[in-house]
Amino acid sequence: MAKGVRSAEPRGEEGTLYVSSAGQTFTQPRIDADRILKYQDNIYLAGALDKQQRILFQDRKRFAVRGIDENGEDVPDLTSALTAMCRRPEVDLWFSMQVAWRESATWGPALFNPVWDWEGGEYVLQRLRHLPSETFSSAGGAMSIIRNPILPGICLGEEGEVQFWQTQPDGMVRQLTNVVMMSDPVRRGLLGGKPLILPVIPIITMLNFSWTGQMQQNNRLGAGGLFFIKVTNPIGDDKQYAQQIIKNISRGVGYQLRQNMEIVNLGIAETTTAAETIGILDSLIANYFSPSSAISREGTLIGGSARPEYDLYMSYVMGQQSWVEAAFERLLDPYLAANGWDGCSVVVDIPEPSADMTKTWIDVVRVGFETKTMGLNERREALSRCGIELGDLTPEEQAALMDEFGVLSDTAQEMGMRRAELMTRIAGIDRLDPYAMVSQDDQVRFFRQTLGLPREDAREK
Repeated sequence: MAKGVRSAEPRGEEGTLYVSSAGQTFTQPRIDADRILKYQDNIYLAGALDKQQRILFQDRKRFAVRGIDENGEDVPDLTSALTAMCRRPEVDLWFSMQVAWRESATWGPALFNPVWDWEGGEYVLQRLRHLPSETFSSAGGAMSIIRNPILPGICLGEEGEVQFWQTQPDGMVRQLTNVVMMSDPVRRGLLGGKPLILPVIPIITMLNFSWTGQMQQNNRLGAGGLFFIKVTNPIGDDKQYAQQIIKNISRGVGYQLRQNMEIVNLGIAETTTAAETIGILDSLIANYFSPSSAISREGTLIGGSARPEYDLYMSYVMGQQSWVEAAFERLLDPYLAANGWDGCSVVVDIPEPSADMTKTWIDVVRVGFETKTMGLNERREALSRCGIELGDLTPEEQAALMDEFGVLSDTAQEMGMRRAELMTRIAGIDRLDPYAMVSQDDQVRFFRQTLGLPREDAREK
C-alpha cells in the first residue's frame, strides 16, 4: 500500500430516497447538420416554411425571364431564347428557385451544379442539378480552419477560394469544382450564410420537451396523478427498480412493490403548464415567420384597415424574392457573353402575391361620401378598382342619376339655396313697390320647385 493512502471500506445506501414520477431536464441543443436534418420535417417547422414558400412563389403564369438592353428596354429575341432555355425540364428555373429558397432557409447555402455546353452555335444551360446541402456535412481533405460550422464540407482554401467537399454515395468525400452557391446576403455570419430557421431550432427542442412532459402527465393521470415512490433503506437495485416502475407506468406492464417501497400520492392536481407552453412556443414560431405580427392588433390600425400590416408583409416578401432573383440572374449571365449579347442584362421577375383590396376600396368610398371629401366621379373611380367598370359622368348624367335616387346633387343644392334666399329677400320687399308685386301662390310654387317638392295648390293646402 502506498504511503499516505488509507484503506476505505465500501458503504451501502441508507435512509429514505424518493423517485419522482416527473423528472426531465432541458439542455440547449448543439445545432449541426444531423439536428437540422432531423428537424426539417418537423410539423411546426415544415408547416411554417411551406406557407412561406407558397406565398413567395404563387403565380407561375406571370413568372418571366427577360432580356433588356442598356436602356432597360426589352429585347424580344433575347427574351425568347432565355425563356426557352429556362423552361427546359432539366433546368425548370421556376422550381429551381423554390428549391434554392427552401435550402437557404433550412441550411444557409443552396448549392447547384450548372451544366453549360454548346448546342450548334448557341451556348446554353443544359441542366441545373441541385446538390443536397446535407451531403456537405463532412469535412474534406483541405486543412482549413475557416469552415461552415453546420456544413464543414464548405470551407476556404489556401488562396481564400471557397471549396466544396461532398460525400459521395460510396462514402468518399470528394471536391467539386463546378458549384454555384446561393444564399441570402442579409443572413451573413457563416461561410455560406446562416439558415433562416436557426433561431427556431431551440424552440423545436423545447416543443419536443414540452410534448414529452404532456405525455408523461397523461400517463400519470392514468396511474392516479402525481406521486413518488418511497424507498426505505434501499439495497441492491431498489433505486433502479423504482425508476423502472416510474418509466413504464401506465404502459400495461404490472409491477409489484417491494417490502421497503410504498406509493406517496402528493395530492397535487395536474396543471396545464405543458399545454400552455406548447401554445406559446407554437405562436413564437408563427410570429417569427410572419413580420406582420410586429403590428399590434389591439385597437384600430392606421387608417382603420389592415393596410399597414399588408404593406409590411409585402416588404418582407419582396425582400425575400429580390435575393433569389438576383442569384439566378447571376447564374444566367454566362449566356450573354458567350452568345454575343454585349451590353444586355438578364432580369428574373418573380410575381408579387396579390391581395383582395375590394373591402378596402369600398371603405374608402364610404368614408369619402360621409366626409364629403370625394366627388361622385372620384367615388366611381375607386369602385372601378374593385372590378366594377364605371366611367366618369358628365354633369347632366350626374344630375339624372341624382334625380333617379331622389337626391339633389351638390351643385343643385347650392343653386336651390341661393334661389330660396333670393325669394325670401323678394318677399320682404315693400308691397307698394310696383316692381315687387309677386303673388303668394307664385312664391310658394317657386319655393316648391326650388326645393324639389311636389307641385300643389298652396291655397287648397
